[in-house]
Amino acid sequence: MSTSELPGTDIVEVSIFGPGKGESVLVHLGNGKWIIVDSCVDPATNGIPAIEYLDGMGVSLDRDVLMVLGTHAHDDHIAGISRALSFCKSAFFACSSALTGEEFVSILEEDFQAELGLRKSAYSEYRKILDIVDDRRKAAGGKRFLKRAVEALPLIDETWQDGSKCRVTALSPSHEAVTRALRILANASIAVEGKPRRPFRGDPNEFSVVLWIESFDKIILLGADLVNGPVGCGWMGILSEFAPTEVASLFKVPHHGAPNADHPEVWERLLAKDPVALLAPFSGGRRPRPDAADVDRISARTRRAFITASPVPTLPSNVVKRYKADLGNLAINAREQWGGVGQVRARSKAGQCEWEVDLVSPAEELQRVKTRRKRR
Repeated sequence: MSTSELPGTDIVEVSIFGPGKGESVLVHLGNGKWIIVDSCVDPATNGIPAIEYLDGMGVSLDRDVLMVLGTHAHDDHIAGISRALSFCKSAFFACSSALTGEEFVSILEEDFQAELGLRKSAYSEYRKILDIVDDRRKAAGGKRFLKRAVEALPLIDETWQDGSKCRVTALSPSHEAVTRALRILANASIAVEGKPRRPFRGDPNEFSVVLWIESFDKIILLGADLVNGPVGCGWMGILSEFAPTEVASLFKVPHHGAPNADHPEVWERLLAKDPVALLAPFSGGRRPRPDAADVDRISARTRRAFITASPVPTLPSNVVKRYKADLGNLAINAREQWGGVGQVRARSKAGQCEWEVDLVSPAEELQRVKTRRKRR
């Protein structure tokens, strides 16, 4: 496909990039306006694919990116996000109202992230982001460049020139999830004399920001990494409160296809039949996702599922092989932590029902992954 062709003003686009280090979703809302959801870094170039893609099409990063949103504090979603925000000089930053330890500590003067067992990389990203939004607020005479998402909160509400509406609404975290996060932070932050601080035990996936996007006649559901529960939280929290009159035709599959983020009622109540489903794999942990069972389950939900790269871990590069040789028996299963970056791009014109899907290698149809595994 041509990656230099700008979408028309009446075309809605959703692109997902990954895995690299992370995943990122880029949405053209229409009328030349964009949002960036999460971030990934290309390990081969240290570039940010979403920014490079926009720049290659001639999009004004200074003017036309309205929002950069970090769904939750995991490296595979916010790697390089402060750099992405720095390029988009008029954009505001949005994140979850349910603060994790990394986000909480980043706003404090006292620095005790090490005592709480927090990820320094995530903490550093949020500290850089807060510096950027603070500088922008001061330069703009107090205008706010930070929004904290919570269920049912409209983050963007625009009216296009033809009278069409565009709204980006957060469906999560729920108010119950925000309360849970506050309880966890309180327990972790209170110091007891003579004892180390309690570690932060919250799961950032539980507090992810899910987006419901309506523009022209298109509806999109971006699932972040939101997990199913506990009660009142996650997808259970959304399903208990949110009952749309129309359903989404495109879905960013949550949590790389993992079963703990797959709720059957999401597919039944919030999505059209056979929606376009986009996902990026995760190979940085002990169990790569999606695994064979995940692929089978998603393929049974829709015939139009696409993945940015093969979920099978990539073969080790020469550099990794040299490290393996140096480590000897200490490196039993050496492999690349992050794979090459692919892109799945879906575009649909106002007034048309279908999404036109294009793939940039190593992206492919999920059905091909299923077929290839059966042949082995």
